[in-house]
Amino acid sequence: MSDPNQSLSTQDYAALEFQPWNPDKQLEEELSPANFKSFGEHCRLAYSLTLKTKEHLITASREFGEDEAIALLDALIFTSEQAMAFMEIIDTARIRLTSALSVIAMDGGEFSIEKRQAK
Repeated sequence: MSDPNQSLSTQDYAALEFQPWNPDKQLEEELSPANFKSFGEHCRLAYSLTLKTKEHLITASREFGEDEAIALLDALIFTSEQAMAFMEIIDTARIRLTSALSVIAMDGGEFSIEKRQAK
């Protein structure tokens, strides 16, 4: 897996400073198992839609009903927005853990961002 911050070295990551985020009740609710079930269902549905032709989607939308198809579109838009927010969380966590491991590496640990980038 490649790192989008390939220009950063172990030393660069080790030098990063950050503060913990404040707890966010709304975000914690969005990360609940029930919401992830819906998120996963929408992702699977989105994937299935990518396997269809335009003609098939037109026919299915007509048969399903325009209002229902628009509701599905709204759900996919919401899911897309959620995914982008989740990616920010995941990327922030990845950078912070890489920073911590880089400090350990500079103290003689085994981690090396340069070795990981070479994979």
